[in-house]
Amino acid sequence: MKISIPSTISEIDQSLGNLPDKGAVEVNIDPFFKWEERQKIPLYTSSLIQWILSVWRREETFFSGLHVTGGGFLQQLSQTAPGLFLSLLPNGKVDGVDRKQSADFRRRYLEAQQNWPDLASSFSEILICVDSLPKLLPKQLYLLPEERTLIDSEAYGEIFRGILKSLGDAHDAKSKLRGREDAICSIIFELFKNTHDHARHGIEGVELVDSIRGIYTDYYPIEYFDSKYFQKVAGEESTPLSRYIGLVVGDHIRKDASSEKKISGFLEITIFDSGPGLAAKLTGKSIADLTSELQYEDVIKCFGKGYSSTTSGARGFGLWKVLSMLRSLNGLIRVRTNKVHLSRDFRALQGLGVVSHAFGEKVPDNRLYDWTRGFLAPISEYPSIEGTNISVFIPLEGL
Repeated sequence: MKISIPSTISEIDQSLGNLPDKGAVEVNIDPFFKWEERQKIPLYTSSLIQWILSVWRREETFFSGLHVTGGGFLQQLSQTAPGLFLSLLPNGKVDGVDRKQSADFRRRYLEAQQNWPDLASSFSEILICVDSLPKLLPKQLYLLPEERTLIDSEAYGEIFRGILKSLGDAHDAKSKLRGREDAICSIIFELFKNTHDHARHGIEGVELVDSIRGIYTDYYPIEYFDSKYFQKVAGEESTPLSRYIGLVVGDHIRKDASSEKKISGFLEITIFDSGPGLAAKLTGKSIADLTSELQYEDVIKCFGKGYSSTTSGARGFGLWKVLSMLRSLNGLIRVRTNKVHLSRDFRALQGLGVVSHAFGEKVPDNRLYDWTRGFLAPISEYPSIEGTNISVFIPLEGL
């Protein structure tokens, strides 16, 4: 069976659902290099990383499509974030690239990444951990890489500087982003720490030989979402994300042209991993033994205050804390893991699912909603996907 790269988030799920249970699959990767428009679709690039992982983990999969071989192939492939992710996986599945060439490229890239965000690269907004090479874990995330000791959230200045760099010359957006530095750094820290704690090992507790985790950020200027363009790349299907963007852009248009409250654009932050998935890790079971409803309930538990699946005795506040910070930022969260696909829009639904906390503080509960059906029951069953993507989408507007 020969397949091509999906063009939208919906096509990613459709593509996974259409794969045969058994048999060889050849992936034509030439469309990676027709990238100019596709990379402007919010959450598409980070979603494609997860699709690559899911297809790659099939026993009989190989990737082909370019008339270049060896290291040159990987060098070209790595010019896109999903292609870079594929290049860093343990290889033998990319046509024309042997394992030695793959290992050499992986080591060279990870050594150069230690200079991030000062790399001469158009992808300074991606930072990747290959867990099978602990000495080369990024120093921007690990205080002692070989001992796998994480830096704390207060030391995330380098990460934030990399995000600022990815905004280029968007000075107004940079100014608005700086006003959110503490919240942005806390969100990234909590999400990444979750992958460190839960995604490096399988459900049996054995370290995954192909464990790759990372941070991907992208900036979408408000100009991307003029009515004609937005209809072209995302308006053909209604999703929680397209509705969220439509609401925020509508607010932007209605505000006075000189208002400092107007929006400069949106920031995407996606934390991705190749772990067993939130539901599988929480239960220690294969998702084949769990219905979609049970998987949904398990994912919601992961976002509950005080809940943790670790055995350290520490209370779990990380993912719940992310929801609380996103509410203050009017953001959106999307979670794709196992057979569930969830989101929550904190702009349109500011007052929904809010509970009173200590001293009368209003905080969000831990509910998330089905990507397709929203509030409606039952939960949709999506094709099984490898790893976990947690994405947040934040409007950069005046404080």
